[in-house]
Amino acid sequence: MHKITLKFIIPAILIITIESQLKAQEPDSMVMFYGQIVGEDSKPIALAHIINIDSKRGIVSDTLGFFKIHVKPNHILNLSAIGFEYTEYQIPRTIPDTIIRISLKRKFYEIPEVSISYLGTYKDFEYKVVHLDLPDINIINELVLKELPRIENPVPYEPTLGSPISLLYDMFSKEGKSRRKYNELKEREPAQLEIESKFNREIVKNITGLDGEELREFMDSCNFSDTFILNTSEYIIYSHILRNFEAFKKNKEVKVKTE
Repeated sequence: MHKITLKFIIPAILIITIESQLKAQEPDSMVMFYGQIVGEDSKPIALAHIINIDSKRGIVSDTLGFFKIHVKPNHILNLSAIGFEYTEYQIPRTIPDTIIRISLKRKFYEIPEVSISYLGTYKDFEYKVVHLDLPDINIINELVLKELPRIENPVPYEPTLGSPISLLYDMFSKEGKSRRKYNELKEREPAQLEIESKFNREIVKNITGLDGEELREFMDSCNFSDTFILNTSEYIIYSHILRNFEAFKKNKEVKVKTE
């Protein structure tokens, strides 16, 4: 009877002992992990973010890329820095006492297309037209000037509005051309500013969520006249934009199906 009991007890004790030894080898507490964040050129990356996903704790590397953080074997570190790709690093089962160098790949950001206009804003356009350097084609020949009688202290004379001289002056002189263009722009400026304040890319983008070439295509399809925009309230204009947008989406869907 004792032999049978010992026969079962001894193996059980051995199994318990082995299991306890194996468990003793597994770390039950966090240990310190030392590392350095570097780029592909081995240069240190300052102020990189290191987050232990398992323990929900994080740290920032110093100016030389060095950091230390409490971990356990197989923990996952999430590494990130401005200008570099996100990287995950798994802590090995045997945590070394030395500093581990972790390399991050450079990230290249795609810059959106920028449309550059020669004329710039409406104010730039107005300024360039008014200050346009037009060649003076009505210069009197110097030989003719010598033959003309010299008038001392001439009386200032400004052509009247209805006189032929005034008409010719406005038609052909550089100053007259510039003045006409300037007056035309000044008359159009308030209306143009009101049009741009009611119907522009930013407003349409916020209403529809469109962007880029698709936004330009939709705005062209709206085909709002200047008279309509000037004489219509913003609420009605926005309602028309939404109605046109629904039709625009349906047309897009039909095109996709036919293709």
